[in-house]
Amino acid sequence: MKKSVLFAAAIAGVLCSCSQDDIASGGAPGGVSDLVPIQIGVSSQSNVTTRGTGTVGGFDGDNEWAGQGIKVYMFNKGTVTPATEGDGSVTPIYDNFDFVAPTSKDSALASAVDGSIKYYPTTGEFDFVGYRIDDATGSPSEPVLGEAEDGLDSLTIGVKIDGTQDIMSAIATPTSADILELGTYPDRYFSAYSARRNVHPDLEFKHLLTRLNFQVIGGNQAACYDGVETPGEETCVRVTSIKIYSKTTGELVIAKRVLDENNDTIVATGALRFTDEKDSLTLMQREGSNANQNLVAMDEVLPTWNDEESKADVVQAGEAMLVAPDSNYVIKITLKQRVPENTSEEGTVADYADKTYVMEDVVDLADGMFLAGHSYNVNIYVYGLQKIDINASLTPWVEGGDINLDPSDGVMNQP
Repeated sequence: MKKSVLFAAAIAGVLCSCSQDDIASGGAPGGVSDLVPIQIGVSSQSNVTTRGTGTVGGFDGDNEWAGQGIKVYMFNKGTVTPATEGDGSVTPIYDNFDFVAPTSKDSALASAVDGSIKYYPTTGEFDFVGYRIDDATGSPSEPVLGEAEDGLDSLTIGVKIDGTQDIMSAIATPTSADILELGTYPDRYFSAYSARRNVHPDLEFKHLLTRLNFQVIGGNQAACYDGVETPGEETCVRVTSIKIYSKTTGELVIAKRVLDENNDTIVATGALRFTDEKDSLTLMQREGSNANQNLVAMDEVLPTWNDEESKADVVQAGEAMLVAPDSNYVIKITLKQRVPENTSEEGTVADYADKTYVMEDVVDLADGMFLAGHSYNVNIYVYGLQKIDINASLTPWVEGGDINLDPSDGVMNQP
């Protein structure tokens, strides 16, 4: 019954609100066909996990959504005021609304988490903005509408990253092909008019953090796992922890009014700003293949050796870490190795012990900044601990010659 009432109200809205311009541009008014659904997406996933789930997507050819949760706004065009359902209603259509991204595709329709279907108001054009911060919620924890330095409205939310969240933002922009489809009204996007012409908002999400991908490489064969030692008794080098110092606290500009070249206000998005304070972030890993599960503590990473090529393999360490764009990062790598601790009287090894040591360095680029949306491989070469061998060398005496004492040569003292 409730659905029927809403449906009737929507039809009434069409009958009473169509202008001559709507008739000319949108086809015959008043019919059920005028109820145009807002197509931002469709997905069957019902369980949304948003807690430190790591990198979203990959590189070209291997870049797919996995049903991650996203937030969506629908604004009156050129403003950061949420659009309402029309006909005097003050109910927002999409106001920080929960959506689920597609699965197994890089571009497809997403769906409202609650399964609802919304319809365009019969008049007006609208901007669509999306963002994703996973569980990197800072302060303020909810979007806040305020005034930016230039006096224009700005919608922001606080963020605090720990290296496991992929922060992204998006704003729908029509393509040149979309503009052609709109015919004599090329600026009427996004709206019921544009939707009837199969022009729908496409939120193309952009990564706003820098991605560091860590790979462990044995510096020599002795540092690598031989493939036969008992688990837990390996004598190779083991990487137990990787930490990066990064800026962690800031704010995301979800949407902001800006002036275009014609001095008209339009909506922009995507700015991510951090304070200068830095903190230690620890590399984590995925558990299983579910891209929506929380990342977990990283297992020890063992370098391996390729006998056929006589060189060390490149071994992936954990899930990539997502950090604030910067000029450099301090890195701390904790290494562990099981080594002989003493020998028996017979000269054989009596005991083994784990030795832990920390390697600290600076990760930087020769040609500038680590950029947002860029992924960098950090190759970590590891070498085994070198046993301290002390040789005891005996220096021979040097022949200094004879000294002869002969009493006939002089008087010798008598006792």
